[in-house]
Amino acid sequence: MIDVNSKKLGDFTVKILKDISEKIDMKSMIVQIIEEEIKSTQNIAETADQFIDRICNLTMEELIHLKMYTPLGLDIAVKEEIQHEVLEIYRIKTYGYLSLQSYRLAQIQILEITHRESENSI
Repeated sequence: MIDVNSKKLGDFTVKILKDISEKIDMKSMIVQIIEEEIKSTQNIAETADQFIDRICNLTMEELIHLKMYTPLGLDIAVKEEIQHEVLEIYRIKTYGYLSLQSYRLAQIQILEITHRESENSI
């Protein structure tokens, strides 16, 4: 995570990072993207690394869509921050599962059981 109070960052860098974080709640945006994409079963064999890279790219695309451009030189710091947040949220979301695939399969089973139970109650 980028420490905006660090003396290593210039004043301009700190201002840009604070502006970005004030305009959007990046963590909430990442959580929303992960929650939408983790349900995808199109590529059930997708690895955690592939998933994390894909979420990072989707987040960067969303920032561009929101016209949240970063000045040259800061794009690497922003990407690193996004990667850190995505990894942290991914670990929380999939805690207790051996892999992304096992998480997705378990979620599919839960949905199937819930669907059967709702059909039986009718």
